[in-house]
Amino acid sequence: EFRSLKAQASIDISVEGYEEKNVNVISDAYSPGTRLDMQQELFSVEEFICDSKQQVVLKDTLEINEDDCNVQEIFNIMCRASISEYRVFDGKVVIEGVANNSVLYLSENEEQPVSYASKEIPFEEVIEVPELEEEMLCEVEIDVEDCNFSMISTTEVEVRTVLKASVKVVRKSSISLVEEVEDSIIDARSIEERPSIVIYFAQQGDTLWKLAKRYYTTPEDLREANDIAEDDKILPGQQLIIPKKR
Repeated sequence: EFRSLKAQASIDISVEGYEEKNVNVISDAYSPGTRLDMQQELFSVEEFICDSKQQVVLKDTLEINEDDCNVQEIFNIMCRASISEYRVFDGKVVIEGVANNSVLYLSENEEQPVSYASKEIPFEEVIEVPELEEEMLCEVEIDVEDCNFSMISTTEVEVRTVLKASVKVVRKSSISLVEEVEDSIIDARSIEERPSIVIYFAQQGDTLWKLAKRYYTTPEDLREANDIAEDDKILPGQQLIIPKKR
Protein backbone atom coordinates (compact mmCIF):
# COMPACT_ATOMS: atom_id res chain seq x y z
CA GLU A 1 0.00 0.00 0.00
CA PHE A 2 1.45 3.36 -1.05
CA ARG A 3 1.56 5.98 1.68
CA SER A 4 2.50 9.64 1.46
CA LEU A 5 4.35 11.32 4.33
CA LYS A 6 4.39 15.07 4.86
CA ALA A 7 7.17 16.55 6.96
CA GLN A 8 8.31 20.04 7.95
CA ALA A 9 11.89 20.75 8.97
CA SER A 10 13.95 23.74 10.03
CA ILE A 11 17.52 23.88 8.79
CA ASP A 12 20.23 26.23 10.07
CA ILE A 13 22.95 26.98 7.52
CA SER A 14 26.20 28.72 8.39
CA VAL A 15 28.36 30.02 5.54
CA GLU A 16 31.83 31.56 5.73
CA GLY A 17 33.43 33.15 2.71
CA TYR A 18 37.12 33.71 2.12
CA GLU A 19 38.99 35.62 -0.53
CA GLU A 20 42.69 35.31 -1.23
CA LYS A 21 44.46 38.56 -2.08
CA ASN A 22 48.05 39.45 -2.80
CA VAL A 23 48.83 42.74 -1.07
CA ASN A 24 52.04 44.71 -1.45
CA VAL A 25 53.22 45.97 1.94
CA ILE A 26 56.36 47.74 3.13
CA SER A 27 58.37 45.86 5.73
CA ASP A 28 61.53 47.98 5.52
CA ALA A 29 62.82 51.09 3.75
CA TYR A 30 65.89 53.33 3.62
CA SER A 31 67.56 56.03 1.54
CA PRO A 32 71.34 56.44 1.03
CA GLY A 33 71.06 60.22 1.25
CA THR A 34 68.20 60.69 3.70
CA ARG A 35 67.46 59.51 7.23
CA LEU A 36 64.12 57.69 7.42
CA ASP A 37 62.30 57.39 10.73
CA MET A 38 59.72 54.60 10.44
CA GLN A 39 56.76 53.87 12.65
CA GLN A 40 56.09 50.14 12.60
CA GLU A 41 53.17 48.06 13.79
CA LEU A 42 52.87 44.34 14.49
CA PHE A 43 50.30 42.42 12.45
CA SER A 44 49.11 38.88 13.18
CA VAL A 45 49.18 36.53 10.20
CA GLU A 46 48.42 32.86 9.58
CA GLU A 47 50.85 30.92 7.41
CA PHE A 48 49.44 27.80 5.75
CA ILE A 49 51.78 24.84 6.37
CA CYS A 50 50.02 21.76 5.00
CA ASP A 51 46.81 19.77 4.98
CA SER A 52 46.18 16.04 5.21
CA LYS A 53 43.10 13.94 4.45
CA GLN A 54 42.37 10.36 5.40
CA GLN A 55 39.44 7.96 5.04
CA VAL A 56 37.86 6.36 8.10
CA VAL A 57 35.88 3.18 7.36
CA LEU A 58 33.39 2.02 10.00
CA LYS A 59 31.25 -1.13 10.06
CA ASP A 60 28.84 -2.34 12.73
CA THR A 61 25.58 -4.21 13.20
CA LEU A 62 22.42 -2.33 14.14
CA GLU A 63 19.91 -4.49 15.97
CA ILE A 64 16.19 -3.77 15.62
CA ASN A 65 14.08 -3.89 18.76
CA GLU A 66 12.12 -7.14 18.79
CA ASP A 67 8.96 -5.22 19.81
CA ASP A 68 8.98 -3.55 16.39
CA CYS A 69 8.58 -6.96 14.74
CA ASN A 70 10.47 -7.98 11.61
CA VAL A 71 11.83 -5.46 9.13
CA GLN A 72 10.15 -5.71 5.75
CA GLU A 73 11.91 -2.90 3.95
CA ILE A 74 14.51 -0.24 4.66
CA PHE A 75 13.62 3.17 3.25
CA ASN A 76 16.76 5.11 4.04
CA ILE A 77 19.92 5.24 6.14
CA MET A 78 21.47 8.46 7.40
CA CYS A 79 24.74 9.19 9.17
CA ARG A 80 26.02 12.20 11.04
CA ALA A 81 29.59 12.30 12.36
CA SER A 82 31.03 14.52 15.05
CA ILE A 83 34.41 15.00 16.74
CA SER A 84 34.50 14.75 20.52
CA GLU A 85 38.19 15.66 20.89
CA TYR A 86 41.56 15.56 19.17
CA ARG A 87 45.13 15.38 20.47
CA VAL A 88 48.40 16.46 18.87
CA PHE A 89 51.78 14.85 19.58
CA ASP A 90 54.94 13.69 17.77
CA GLY A 91 53.77 14.76 14.31
CA LYS A 92 50.44 12.99 14.69
CA VAL A 93 46.82 14.09 15.17
CA VAL A 94 44.59 11.63 17.03
CA ILE A 95 40.88 12.23 16.32
CA GLU A 96 38.12 10.74 18.49
CA GLY A 97 34.42 10.97 17.73
CA VAL A 98 31.19 9.13 16.93
CA ALA A 99 29.17 8.37 13.81
CA ASN A 100 25.44 8.31 14.51
CA ASN A 101 23.66 5.98 12.05
CA SER A 102 19.85 6.07 11.75
CA VAL A 103 17.77 3.62 9.74
CA LEU A 104 14.20 4.35 8.60
CA TYR A 105 12.32 1.11 7.90
CA LEU A 106 8.96 -0.58 7.38
CA SER A 107 8.08 -3.31 9.87
CA GLU A 108 5.25 -5.79 10.35
CA ASN A 109 3.88 -3.74 13.24
CA GLU A 110 0.42 -2.74 12.05
CA GLU A 111 -0.03 0.00 14.66
CA GLN A 112 3.25 1.75 13.75
CA PRO A 113 4.57 0.27 10.51
CA VAL A 114 7.14 3.02 9.87
CA SER A 115 9.84 3.31 12.49
CA TYR A 116 13.53 3.97 12.89
CA ALA A 117 16.51 2.69 14.85
CA SER A 118 19.87 4.33 15.50
CA LYS A 119 23.29 3.45 16.79
CA GLU A 120 26.41 5.43 17.60
CA ILE A 121 29.68 3.98 16.32
CA PRO A 122 32.75 5.42 18.09
CA PHE A 123 35.97 5.89 16.17
CA GLU A 124 39.58 6.88 16.77
CA GLU A 125 41.87 7.75 13.88
CA VAL A 126 45.55 8.69 13.80
CA ILE A 127 46.68 11.01 10.99
CA GLU A 128 50.40 11.41 10.30
CA VAL A 129 51.43 15.05 9.76
CA PRO A 130 55.26 15.14 9.58
CA GLU A 131 55.36 18.96 9.17
CA LEU A 132 53.44 19.50 12.43
CA GLU A 133 55.37 21.31 15.17
CA GLU A 134 54.41 22.15 18.73
CA GLU A 135 53.60 25.84 18.21
CA MET A 136 51.41 25.24 15.15
CA LEU A 137 47.60 25.20 15.14
CA CYS A 138 45.32 22.51 13.71
CA GLU A 139 41.87 22.80 12.15
CA VAL A 140 40.23 19.35 12.23
CA GLU A 141 37.04 18.38 10.37
CA ILE A 142 35.10 15.18 9.78
CA ASP A 143 32.66 14.62 6.90
CA VAL A 144 30.50 11.70 5.76
CA GLU A 145 31.50 10.48 2.30
CA ASP A 146 29.27 7.40 2.04
CA CYS A 147 26.78 5.40 4.08
CA ASN A 148 25.11 2.15 3.03
CA PHE A 149 23.62 -1.01 4.52
CA SER A 150 22.85 -4.68 3.99
CA MET A 151 20.23 -6.84 5.69
CA ILE A 152 21.66 -9.66 7.79
CA SER A 153 18.29 -10.82 9.12
CA THR A 154 14.86 -9.37 9.76
CA THR A 155 16.18 -7.89 13.01
CA GLU A 156 19.77 -7.06 12.09
CA VAL A 157 21.18 -4.48 9.67
CA GLU A 158 24.86 -4.11 8.86
CA VAL A 159 25.78 -0.43 8.38
CA ARG A 160 28.94 0.69 6.60
CA THR A 161 30.11 4.29 6.83
CA VAL A 162 33.02 6.03 5.12
CA LEU A 163 34.20 9.26 6.75
CA LYS A 164 36.80 11.77 5.57
CA ALA A 165 39.02 13.24 8.27
CA SER A 166 40.78 16.50 7.32
CA VAL A 167 43.58 18.28 9.16
CA LYS A 168 44.76 21.76 8.18
CA VAL A 169 47.93 23.03 9.84
CA VAL A 170 48.73 26.74 10.16
CA ARG A 171 51.35 28.76 12.00
CA LYS A 172 50.38 32.04 13.65
CA SER A 173 53.05 34.68 13.69
CA SER A 174 53.50 38.43 13.91
CA ILE A 175 55.25 40.56 11.31
CA SER A 176 56.36 44.15 11.64
CA LEU A 177 55.14 46.41 8.84
CA VAL A 178 55.89 50.06 8.15
CA GLU A 179 52.86 52.22 8.90
CA GLU A 180 54.35 55.70 8.50
CA VAL A 181 57.68 57.16 7.31
CA GLU A 182 59.20 60.55 8.11
CA ASP A 183 62.40 61.72 6.39
CA SER A 184 65.07 64.05 7.69
CA ILE A 185 68.39 65.39 6.39
CA ILE A 186 71.55 63.48 7.34
CA ASP A 187 74.24 65.58 9.04
CA ALA A 188 76.80 66.48 6.34
CA ARG A 189 79.71 66.19 8.80
CA SER A 190 78.86 62.57 9.63
CA ILE A 191 78.88 61.77 5.90
CA GLU A 192 82.29 63.38 5.41
CA GLU A 193 83.77 61.54 8.41
CA ARG A 194 82.90 58.12 7.03
CA PRO A 195 85.84 56.13 5.61
CA SER A 196 86.03 55.95 1.81
CA ILE A 197 86.25 52.13 1.93
CA VAL A 198 85.18 49.63 4.60
CA ILE A 199 86.43 46.03 4.61
CA TYR A 200 83.67 43.92 6.12
CA PHE A 201 83.42 40.20 6.87
CA ALA A 202 79.84 38.96 6.50
CA GLN A 203 78.06 37.59 9.57
CA GLN A 204 75.28 35.06 9.86
CA GLY A 205 72.01 36.65 8.70
CA ASP A 206 73.64 39.46 6.71
CA THR A 207 72.12 40.43 3.36
CA LEU A 208 73.15 43.03 0.81
CA TRP A 209 70.02 45.00 1.68
CA LYS A 210 70.91 45.12 5.39
CA LEU A 211 74.52 46.12 4.72
CA ALA A 212 73.52 48.75 2.16
CA LYS A 213 71.09 50.24 4.67
CA ARG A 214 73.70 50.25 7.46
CA TYR A 215 76.41 51.93 5.35
CA TYR A 216 74.13 54.29 3.36
CA THR A 217 74.79 52.74 -0.04
CA THR A 218 72.79 50.47 -2.38
CA PRO A 219 72.73 46.70 -3.00
CA GLU A 220 73.61 47.39 -6.65
CA ASP A 221 76.79 49.27 -5.66
CA LEU A 222 77.79 46.41 -3.33
CA ARG A 223 77.29 43.84 -6.10
CA GLU A 224 79.37 45.89 -8.51
CA ALA A 225 82.19 46.50 -6.00
CA ASN A 226 82.39 42.81 -5.05
CA ASP A 227 81.52 41.18 -8.39
CA ILE A 228 78.39 39.51 -6.96
CA ALA A 229 75.77 38.20 -9.40
CA GLU A 230 72.09 39.15 -9.11
CA ASP A 231 71.01 35.80 -7.64
CA ASP A 232 74.08 35.17 -5.47
CA LYS A 233 73.86 35.35 -1.69
CA ILE A 234 76.63 36.41 0.64
CA LEU A 235 78.02 33.78 3.02
CA PRO A 236 79.24 34.10 6.62
CA GLY A 237 82.94 34.99 6.61
CA GLN A 238 82.88 36.37 3.07
CA GLN A 239 85.03 39.50 2.68
CA LEU A 240 83.21 42.50 1.23
CA ILE A 241 84.43 45.89 0.08
CA ILE A 242 81.97 48.66 0.95
CA PRO A 243 82.82 51.95 -0.80
CA LYS A 244 81.35 55.23 0.45
CA LYS A 245 78.38 56.40 -1.59
CA ARG A 246 79.22 59.62 -3.42
